[in-house]
Amino acid sequence: MRLRRWVSGMSSTVAPYRWSVSEFLRAWEAGAFDHRVELIEGPVVTGRWHGRTVTEVIALLKRWTGEVTMTTLPSGNSLPDPDCCLREGATPIGALGSKLDLWDAKDVLLVVEISDDTLFSDLNIKAKIYGAAGWPVYWVVTPESIYSTPSLIRPDTASGASTAAAAAHPARRH
Repeated sequence: MRLRRWVSGMSSTVAPYRWSVSEFLRAWEAGAFDHRVELIEGPVVTGRWHGRTVTEVIALLKRWTGEVTMTTLPSGNSLPDPDCCLREGATPIGALGSKLDLWDAKDVLLVVEISDDTLFSDLNIKAKIYGAAGWPVYWVVTPESIYSTPSLIRPDTASGASTAAAAAHPARRH
């Protein structure tokens, strides 16, 4: 009886575990994940494969100069895994763990996320992560639009306000 009252008085909300980059890397390198995951500001987020759309975007990007890749782009306390990115023929500036390369922001020309049920996160959380890392151009591709901006979090020099809210509306439709 006491146990039942104690259990019923407990909160049912459990905060997600906040992984460090080193914890995530150890688990990832050991093969602990059997599906696509990424570290986004602490929690491990399960990603979805957008196979056909990613393939189409990669085919279009291959017409440009540069290398199209599907590599993780470490940034601060996050290890986001964009659907693809366009890099200039460069060499990594370092490594993170045994499997991840670090790239100079000037060598990453474009970062692309294919967005279906992740639009809010892609336009807000990931935009801030990619902007803070210095990746110069970020696209969020949806069935209706391509949201494109040089930087979704660059401060507005006139007012000092962040332009992250601008991500809520398409900057350019292709």
